[in-house]
Amino acid sequence: MPNNWSDNEIEACVRTYLWMRDSEQRGYKPIKSRIRKALMQGPLSERSDGSLEYRFQNISSVLADMGEEWIDGYKPAKNVGADGTAKITNYIEAYRKDRHARRVHWLIQSLPIAAVTKAVSELASGKTFEYSESTDYDLVYKGVALPPKKAIGYAGLLHYGAPLASENFSGGEGTPCFKRLEKAGFEIGKKIDPSTISLWQPEFRETVDKHKSTEFKVPPEGQRKPGKKSVTAIGYDRDSKVVAFVEDRAGGKCELCGNHAPFNRRNGTPYLEVHHIISLAEKGPDTVDNTAALCPNCHRECHYGSNALIHQKTLQTKLSNKSEPKIQNLQTEQKRATL
Repeated sequence: MPNNWSDNEIEACVRTYLWMRDSEQRGYKPIKSRIRKALMQGPLSERSDGSLEYRFQNISSVLADMGEEWIDGYKPAKNVGADGTAKITNYIEAYRKDRHARRVHWLIQSLPIAAVTKAVSELASGKTFEYSESTDYDLVYKGVALPPKKAIGYAGLLHYGAPLASENFSGGEGTPCFKRLEKAGFEIGKKIDPSTISLWQPEFRETVDKHKSTEFKVPPEGQRKPGKKSVTAIGYDRDSKVVAFVEDRAGGKCELCGNHAPFNRRNGTPYLEVHHIISLAEKGPDTVDNTAALCPNCHRECHYGSNALIHQKTLQTKLSNKSEPKIQNLQTEQKRATL
């Protein structure tokens, strides 16, 4: 065990200590043993529980000299040293001024999966937990959309006895927050503008059809100031090479109706939409023999039209006769290029 503490170790201790103190001041009772364990599983992996407790006592001492409250249970230990005092003081000041200096990702990385699962289940069931709404992503569980950070924040409360506030960690792809939720088996989707899909939602269409059965004596008033809502979509990885191949194979014509693309993109290429014959949600492959370049009308009809199954079979038949020769020709050309 090294004698000298690194700056990263001291900073992690100060951040964690101040998070605990803030939590206590808000009326929570942090479970100190679990929090110390998380630190030792993370940035303080080379420290013992006793040395960590003593470092917390050093932080209490510095706070006491500054005239501030310290955590009950970590009685100030004066043997800090001038260098240690200066570093602890600097990290305390940084914690006050910079919200990024309040992040404690190691507490998230040590959250038990059971705590994460329980948090999501309770929140989806209507558990009240005040937290900010998400801006870009939602976790989807049993049809309920939840802010990912809210789920982790509440999991912190369940496991550590104090919630992890939004400022204590970051969200987004690749962050410890998302990785922990994904490891627990939850899907996280990016929010999309509902105005782009509302007209095609089955539930919305059912309501529209019901209104059609009534006779309007006067036009409906509508909404002068439509309210906002968020919709979450679970996306799938797409192979850009497959899209390029299929668009090239189509030659600017819809592979279902045979008509030319209705317009060109800004870069001059024909606008066609690459459609999965068996959808990715139904475990269809992202391959050239399961994709077709369609005009927008045919694409919508394949998803929402009454003849969707017929079109699916038509495309499968067409592509079985169309894709294989091109693939063989492409392989032949590649072989010639290597000679």
